[in-house]
Amino acid sequence: MEKGFLDYLYTFFHDDGMPFIAETTKSGASDCKLYDLVKDLKMALNPPLYKRFLENSFYYAPPYLPQYTFSEKTQRTPIVNFTVLEWEKPTTKEKFEEFFKKYYPEKDFVEILKEIQK
Repeated sequence: MEKGFLDYLYTFFHDDGMPFIAETTKSGASDCKLYDLVKDLKMALNPPLYKRFLENSFYYAPPYLPQYTFSEKTQRTPIVNFTVLEWEKPTTKEKFEEFFKKYYPEKDFVEILKEIQK
């Protein structure tokens, strides 16, 4: 999912008139976790732009942020990449559904599951 989310970051900044941030993000992304970059963006971007960035990610990016946030908040050690084996455990999906509905109540859980299954 990280590659797809990186593509989203690039497109978002490029389309928003910040091509140099887009290029810098794309070329430097291999040196950090994108989730850490997003946390810094929250501090760096003005609130309306950051809100649009997050909102658009649900439509134009894989569900990297909800899945990573879930892992960070519910696992002792965050799982950067869920294995299929880990994801297919019923308890993992149940916990994720509970988490998702709590933190993203306005979003369609079924659609997010479809995206993760891809």
